[in-house]
Amino acid sequence: MDTSEDIQNKDEIKSDKTQESEKKCTKTTSGVLVRVLKDLLYIAFLGSPMIVYKLLQLVINKTHHGGFFCEDKSLQFPYKESTISETAVVYQTLCVPIFTILVLEYFYPKYKRNTTKNLDTELNTDNNDDNDNTNSSKVNVTQILYNRIVNYIFGYNACCSFMWMPKFFDGNLRPHFMDVCRPVMWDGSDCSDIKNHGRFILDYECSNENYFTSIYRSFPSGHSSQSFFAATYLVLYLQRKLLNEKLRIGLQFLLLLYAYAVSISRIYDFHHHTQDVVVGCSLGVFCAMVLALVVERNFKEKEQIRKSSVKLT
Repeated sequence: MDTSEDIQNKDEIKSDKTQESEKKCTKTTSGVLVRVLKDLLYIAFLGSPMIVYKLLQLVINKTHHGGFFCEDKSLQFPYKESTISETAVVYQTLCVPIFTILVLEYFYPKYKRNTTKNLDTELNTDNNDDNDNTNSSKVNVTQILYNRIVNYIFGYNACCSFMWMPKFFDGNLRPHFMDVCRPVMWDGSDCSDIKNHGRFILDYECSNENYFTSIYRSFPSGHSSQSFFAATYLVLYLQRKLLNEKLRIGLQFLLLLYAYAVSISRIYDFHHHTQDVVVGCSLGVFCAMVLALVVERNFKEKEQIRKSSVKLT
């Protein structure tokens, strides 16, 4: 039978354990908040060129513009509405990859273990990936999901910043420049005046009051870089994660076809020159490969856990 001293000691031990667990919980929560805050600051930093540019546009309502030759046929196409809007591309290239990551990271460990067990049963042999399957079941899914999604947003913002920098300083004119701007030179003449033929014109104003400053931001293609960034990242991600070969190849084909269609639409909508689209595609592919193969270590869970100092549980 317990004495009063024993009961008191047990109560003290319980109290100490409770206090210790509360301290651990507080420490973990504060660590998570610090990590999330740091990640938000990194995301804001990588997106700062876009933010600064938008703020400057609002404040001074001007943008750097390049020059042109009046007889340049590549600038005389009619204006057409975009087949795929900028807003749609942003939603598609952010929401689809994040949704894919959520689905595959949640179902992938269970699916891989079940598939491996079925193969072992059919072949009656030991599989070399048993240790990997065991380890994958121990991986903190929440932490992996957080790392994947945050890294993707990092890469996306970095790619967009690289894409926007030339737009700041280059002032390359879009194919529908003449139709939208209807430029008038400093002396009041326009391109119909023969004296302006053969001259490279820098000093001009747009006579169309409804023109928009995006006519000076042709290079490189943002649609192309964003769509190929998302498609390339997901192609590499599916190659690592999805075991069903036919489904994997089919999805990879559709992703690349989507990026290709978005890019081609920018040419036949007369919003970009061919070289703008080619450079945009190359930039998107390069940024996605750096993110997937270098930053993400080809999507290895152990590396993701090791890189994270705070567990998100």
